[in-house]
Amino acid sequence: MTLSLVQLGNNDDPRHPEKVLLEIRRVLKPDGMVCITDLTRDSAFAKVIDNRQRKIEPEHIGFYSTKEYQKMFTQAGLEYIKTKTITLTMMKVHLGKIGQTQLACH
Repeated sequence: MTLSLVQLGNNDDPRHPEKVLLEIRRVLKPDGMVCITDLTRDSAFAKVIDNRQRKIEPEHIGFYSTKEYQKMFTQAGLEYIKTKTITLTMMKVHLGKIGQTQLACH
């Protein structure tokens, strides 16, 4: 099994994270998995930090919510498996793999 570890905010084109997921989907082996760790905009505290960061740093795009990650995974042809919060942080781990319908096309 192969595993890709990524932070979507740290890419060449942070305004288009779907491009990163499409590229991961393209190169991921059929038994591979993708694991994204990132700040997630799910808690009230994270929303406050996100809004403050946008005021301080206008180019800050913002944190994505778990629902947004689920949608981005699906649009890239990846099956969203689960999410796990990293204890005492705003960080979450989002785990996915190639969707079952995509395996037939691989």
